[in-house]
Amino acid sequence: MRGQFAIWATMPYPWWKSASLAPATRTCGLRLLKQDRVLITLDADFANVLRYPPTGTPGVVRLRLHPAVEEAIDAMLRAWIPRVAEIRLSGKLVVVGERKIRVRG
Repeated sequence: MRGQFAIWATMPYPWWKSASLAPATRTCGLRLLKQDRVLITLDADFANVLRYPPTGTPGVVRLRLHPAVEEAIDAMLRAWIPRVAEIRLSGKLVVVGERKIRVRG
């Protein structure tokens, strides 16, 4: 797999241009892009590809689960990351649910 994974709970797009973010948050977002890291998030806003297009990014993985508690997140990552890692993620949004994966882009 070309990119690395980075977990981030919420970050607006484009991450490196948002004036409303604290400088440290903008720096982290830019670092994700420069280091070719895929964003993994619980933020449902990222499922809106019109508002947050994944084009030009290493990819976005949105984890969709409820309740989003640490144990459930850990179990989902362990179950689905090997399968997600087989997908070419560049410029794509991948929504991982409890029973299926949906790829857009």
